[in-house]
Amino acid sequence: MAPFSGSLQPKKKADLQHIATSLGISDAGTKDELQLRIKKHLDNNQDVLEVDPQYAGLYGIRSRGGAVARKPSLQPQLPSSSRLAPPKEPTPPSPRKAVPMDPVVETPGRGEVSVMLKSMTPFVKRPTPDPLPSSTASISTIATARTKGLRAGLSAMVVRRVEQVKHADPLVKTRSWMSNAAHIWLLSALLEFVVLLGTIVPWAWAPIGGTSVPYPLLQNRVVWMEIACWAGPTIVVPGLLGYLVSFRGRDGFDPLTAWVVRLAGVVLVEEPRWRVVTASVGVAFAFAEAMPGTAPAQLAERGDTESEEVD
Repeated sequence: MAPFSGSLQPKKKADLQHIATSLGISDAGTKDELQLRIKKHLDNNQDVLEVDPQYAGLYGIRSRGGAVARKPSLQPQLPSSSRLAPPKEPTPPSPRKAVPMDPVVETPGRGEVSVMLKSMTPFVKRPTPDPLPSSTASISTIATARTKGLRAGLSAMVVRRVEQVKHADPLVKTRSWMSNAAHIWLLSALLEFVVLLGTIVPWAWAPIGGTSVPYPLLQNRVVWMEIACWAGPTIVVPGLLGYLVSFRGRDGFDPLTAWVVRLAGVVLVEEPRWRVVTASVGVAFAFAEAMPGTAPAQLAERGDTESEEVD
């Protein structure tokens, strides 16, 4: 049988059982129990087993691990004072006392560490999750409440928007109507006509029910001549040319042409300078054509295309 050597702690359980069987002791129990049982047996029988080559290797390793190994006791040699002094008898070696070793504790494996960590986890306070609805009915109730809240909010927003639009609608319409050059042209002509009537039309007073009521005398021929002289260069000619000459791609009335012709008519009525007026009108029309917009040639082409499609 091969001699045993090495420390007991790193040995496997099968090796420890083999050593215990060889020593004649019980090989039952865990690995720690086998180590303690073998260690105790080796300490109790150290004088016999240490000199046995089969088990001497176990003591050698233990002496380097910290246990007291058996060493021969040496007496200190004292200088002899005289050669005639009788020699001292050697004292017998004192019996070795067994020094108990610290119990060997096996390092816990991975399985034991995981069990320890699992036992420690109950002490860790986990965040409590939010309580879930107890049933489908409660979920539907919450969804219905949220939907009603959203509908109420949207309804309130729509009502406020409608009220704002209603309050701002007259102002928006008035601004849109007044921001049109053709409408401004008509308003200015109407204002001039009212001022003209108040200036040239004679007024008479008629007693009605004890009260004098003014009324215009429109039978006068001079009044109608003045109205005709005003309406020709102010309304008739500008309106006609405004429909015939267009620089903005309009199918109907062009207020730019009407304003240019009306200005020329006012100048000619005040002072007949034809050459200046015609030149000014030509320059104004040239500027109007040069401004960005649909050219008259494009309008003519579009008119021809539409006529061909109709045919």
